[in-house]
Amino acid sequence: MTGAVARRLRTAVTALALLALATAEVAVRMTPLPETGRYAARSQLVTDRDDRILWAFLADDQRWRLPATPDDVDPAYLDMLLAYEDSRFRNHRGVDALALARAAWQDLVARRIVSGGSTITMQTVRLMEPRPRTLANKLDEALKAIKLERALSKDEILSIYLTLAPYGGNVEGVRAAALSYFGKEPEKLTPGEAALLIALPQSPERLRPDREPTAARAAAKAVLQRLTGTPGRAPPTLAPGPIARAAPHLAARLHAADPDAPVIRTTLSGTLQQKVETIAARAVRQWEPGVNIAVLVVRLKDMSIAAYVGGADYFDDGRAGQVDLVQALRSPGSTLKPFIYAMAFERLIVHPDTIISDEPIDFDGYEPENFDGGYSGDMKVRTALIRSVNTAAVALLQQVGPANLAARLRSVGAPLAIADADDQAGLAIALGGGGLTLADLTRLYAGLGRGGPVAPLRMTPDAPESAGIPLTSPAAARAVTDILADLQPPAGYMRRTARDGGRRVAFKTGTSYGFRDAWAVGYDRLHAVGVWIGRPDGAPHLGAYGVTAAAPVMLNVFDALPTPPQDVADTGVPLGSLTSPTDLPERLKRFVIRDETGKAVDLAIDFPKDNSVVSIDRGDEAAAVPLTVRGGAPPYQWYVDERPWQKAATTRVRWRPPGSGQFAVTVVDREGRTARASFWVE
Repeated sequence: MTGAVARRLRTAVTALALLALATAEVAVRMTPLPETGRYAARSQLVTDRDDRILWAFLADDQRWRLPATPDDVDPAYLDMLLAYEDSRFRNHRGVDALALARAAWQDLVARRIVSGGSTITMQTVRLMEPRPRTLANKLDEALKAIKLERALSKDEILSIYLTLAPYGGNVEGVRAAALSYFGKEPEKLTPGEAALLIALPQSPERLRPDREPTAARAAAKAVLQRLTGTPGRAPPTLAPGPIARAAPHLAARLHAADPDAPVIRTTLSGTLQQKVETIAARAVRQWEPGVNIAVLVVRLKDMSIAAYVGGADYFDDGRAGQVDLVQALRSPGSTLKPFIYAMAFERLIVHPDTIISDEPIDFDGYEPENFDGGYSGDMKVRTALIRSVNTAAVALLQQVGPANLAARLRSVGAPLAIADADDQAGLAIALGGGGLTLADLTRLYAGLGRGGPVAPLRMTPDAPESAGIPLTSPAAARAVTDILADLQPPAGYMRRTARDGGRRVAFKTGTSYGFRDAWAVGYDRLHAVGVWIGRPDGAPHLGAYGVTAAAPVMLNVFDALPTPPQDVADTGVPLGSLTSPTDLPERLKRFVIRDETGKAVDLAIDFPKDNSVVSIDRGDEAAAVPLTVRGGAPPYQWYVDERPWQKAATTRVRWRPPGSGQFAVTVVDREGRTARASFWVE
């Protein structure tokens, strides 16, 4: 071949090469970027405040597709992946000509497909646009890989691959796979785990660990053998399970409010949430099927939710598991009593040391009774709240005004659900005659712990903080707190003291009519905890009292919380006129039921009724007739048949008649009011 011919040949080859390159460049420029729809359609994640996944929702195509970037995975796994799949990934521009030539030669020699030669970028294109693996599609895949490399960085391409790679079933992406098969994030993988996650995308169904564990382990060993020359000594430990299953009710609530957000970050503590869910599940197991539980933990500092259990098992239809019982309206039982006392303290209707009488009372036909059906006579107001005396709470509400209590609750965003308007509220709301949610009730108690102001709950970090609206005065809140902190804990639980720095819990329990709701709500200096136990359908849960069913759960939750540095009542707020004095003013020494004008209500003899007949056991030498008075102002002077008999500070005395016959009793109060009854004794 002459020199001229050789030169012409080289020129022709160069021209053809330049033409091929120009044609390829035109083809690349005319080729569109891969569709990003599959990559954009990812699972919505709900995380705790430290960005740990609490709950994940399926993507629109029903895939577990969790976002992952190179920073989210173990660096050793990433090195192994590139070494196994695409050793020149950091250097090529989408297509590795050497890898393609090697694959073609191997396939030709073996007369079968030995290796594909696809780069990770080409595989990423295939994952973004799944299509049959034809020669034409392979060429389009190569062109789009080059185009993708020009549009994105290497780490951005890796992020797409790590998010879309298939791992069996509806699990896509390395993060979803690590959580599904190993129960952990892919940040720290063992060599065996990393090897399995590299092998799985090659044949995701044949090597699926939850169905084919033997094949999966063998594939992981083969990857290690190829990369290190040894199959490794520790095969991956499989722990198949759900990707994330914590705080489902809160997750569903936030998802419904913002279904398009890729990630919803909450204020929850993932560690605490797991502990509280375990406590709740253990508590429910001791009750019959159909009973469920709700628990709410709130940080007093900023009213952020630390733990949220809307039910013990989200997937238990027998317990109406998907009903969010934190938001369910239920009868609060006796749990509103502290707020009645706080309002009474605030207005100085009573003082914690005021004497109040636990006696039968009648307010226009409404006659509240204590839970045990008995009466205990005189006691301090402080004791009445500790013992949750019904008659005392109703008598104080009569003075505070049920409409005022209802309006006060509504003013702080916790309206009581009653049939009538607030100004028509009746005295029965003192004992649970209305509806309230666990969320609102816990907020109210958090308000007491914060010194009076009640603020909205915060579920996400970007929710605005609020100083709150005062429910009661700081002094009244502190006085109530000090009383509630002295409540007797349930059997088997020691009283929390300040010996450990402040683990004294101010709490109140409640049991609604017919055992439909068992409550316990309490707070220390850092947290408020609310617990509800009952049947979601409202049926009775017989034998479940607030103090025996809900209070133990509440105290177990407090044991999982950090110890406050100060006692719950050590708020620094001066008690002022609520300080215990050596001698109370006369009007605060004893509580007297008064009318709307402030005057003591009319004096009346409740028992015996006028013209009634009283039977007593004559064989019992101690047999006596109870004489009970209502209204007026103590002390009370009693007369029998017009002769002075006894002076008493209480509204109930016992008189032993000399025999059978007709008798007349008269009582005169401190202000000269008189009541009389004539009756027969047989």
